[in-house]
Amino acid sequence: MIEVKHLTKAYGGFVAVKDVSFKAERGQILGFLGPNGAGKTTTMRIITGYMPATSGTVVINDLDIFANSLEARRLIGYLPESPPLYSDMRVDAYLRFVAKLRGVRRSALEPAIEHVTEVCGLQAVAHRICGQLSTIVLSTHILPEVSQICDRVVIINDGRVVLEESLKALPAGTSLEDVFLNAIAREGHLEGIDGEETLEEVGAGRSGEAG
Repeated sequence: MIEVKHLTKAYGGFVAVKDVSFKAERGQILGFLGPNGAGKTTTMRIITGYMPATSGTVVINDLDIFANSLEARRLIGYLPESPPLYSDMRVDAYLRFVAKLRGVRRSALEPAIEHVTEVCGLQAVAHRICGQLSTIVLSTHILPEVSQICDRVVIINDGRVVLEESLKALPAGTSLEDVFLNAIAREGHLEGIDGEETLEEVGAGRSGEAG
């Protein structure tokens, strides 16, 4: 569904994202992890068409995010750290506005709004002003939550993918936190780590270091 191919983003002499490649298959929940400054936000902004890449491509359901930007962005839902709400609009009016932006047909508009209102628990506040509501944002570095929610994990550091693997490959008795910390540490201190590293290898490395 989402394929990132050799993505690189440079700001003058500083390279924020360095040849990043990974996939998110249809129906899969992908955890995209990394310490502050690793390149997560830049990568996400490129994936969603918010900014161009210096090189590389992003394909959303067979649509190139750069060559077919409008069509590809219609397939993407993206919640940044600061939600782009119009605080002076009513909740139902805002939902109707966003649905029209995303090309929802007139015949499907009201059912779509009713569905979203129900799923998000907004029935009681549908006629209130957005600025009067709490905005609920989940931004987590709690790796056990990632383990419970995600099927696959991508860890980046210093703009590079240091690990991409299914969580089913996590060795028995090894936590995602162990794998995360070891992947970051090995990338920072050892030569040769790359996106081909597996969870099993990284987990084993952590155990070795403990000895």
